Amino acid sequence: MGSAVYAQEAPLDQPEYRFAVNAPGSFPYLFYDSEQKQYRGLVPELFKSLEISDGVKVRFVDSNQVRSEVWLENGQADMLLAHPKWLRTEQSFIYSLPLLAHQTYLYSLTPFSDDFSLSDLNNALICTHDKFIYTGLTELFAQKRLQRVDSSNQQRIASMLLHQRCDYAVMNDYSAIQIFSSKQSVCDKPVYQSPSPTSSVLLYVVLRPDLAALKNRFDRLLKETRLTDEKNKWLEKFSPLPGFPLTPQCSFESTMAPALTEPLASEESNQSSL
Repeated sequence: MGSAVYAQEAPLDQPEYRFAVNAPGSFPYLFYDSEQKQYRGLVPELFKSLEISDGVKVRFVDSNQVRSEVWLENGQADMLLAHPKWLRTEQSFIYSLPLLAHQTYLYSLTPFSDDFSLSDLNNALICTHDKFIYTGLTELFAQKRLQRVDSSNQQRIASMLLHQRCDYAVMNDYSAIQIFSSKQSVCDKPVYQSPSPTSSVLLYVVLRPDLAALKNRFDRLLKETRLTDEKNKWLEKFSPLPGFPLTPQCSFESTMAPALTEPLASEESNQSSL
């Protein structure tokens, strides 16, 4: 049955496809493994399977969300991972079937009440990534009910929270588990997760519009992996097991808190909350 389906698919016209990554990526979808010196995660596993079944070769290229979108527009890259609303020109591209839900939460050094609501927050300092748009918090930031304290990466966001430079940190759940269960210079305080996400959006592989044949093959693979539960097995392979509250491991590095000198995020930035 599979070979009959493949025979009806349009041929691919590129020997290799370039996948632009918002470096260093986001755990566990697509992240850079510094020990193995390659990108790993759910997305690379899916394309490994597609290489076996269809001969599709994919090279992952370091970039950022804004640059990646420009690269897709001018043909320097072929794909990226995003939600359509994170893009400046979402109508310029085609999209795979959804991969999975991307959920963003608040994190705090004090427990959240069971009935916690964003509406309860007033003038709270939120540790954020300077290039990310947080869809669930955008209106509260615009109304000045919440204040951004920007840092250049997720690790510094965690460090800022642990050093009590902000009231809350915001990041996706997988990244938070990975970071807050790793070694930190402050390790005597448990970290708590908000009872519900600030936002939940679907992630897609975004492709240039002339790559419909590749999109169709990738969509077929997604359907197959859902039927066999293979996708969930890959997620479990790359997903950490601990849940919140989490207490970071102790590091003997300097306990000096990072300075509040990170550049502020541009209002024109179209980075995602990956």
